[in-house]
Amino acid sequence: MIKGTCEECGAPRDPAPTEACSQCGAVGRRIVAIRSESVQSRETVSRGVLRTFWRRNWLLVFIMAALMVGSPFVSFKLEGWEGVYAGWALNLASFIVGAYALTRVECKDLAG
Repeated sequence: MIKGTCEECGAPRDPAPTEACSQCGAVGRRIVAIRSESVQSRETVSRGVLRTFWRRNWLLVFIMAALMVGSPFVSFKLEGWEGVYAGWALNLASFIVGAYALTRVECKDLAG
């Protein structure tokens, strides 16, 4: 909100540039701008517990161990590049099965 008053007598005047004051005849004006704002803030803080554990699938753990132990024997039995490729394939299979056999799990429990 903008208010204007006469600089000499203090009578209320239009803040836009107009003619002289109707009461005292002065041309000076005092302009006051008033601004009012309201701010509200609200914060919430929550605590949580992060639990980390390993989930095991015992059947897949057994298969992974069999693949890891058996791949050198298969590579030894097969000669040449066939043994190399068979060893790589069994190691890749062991890697993929291992990702499902042992899995790290994180659970967040939020407490008020």
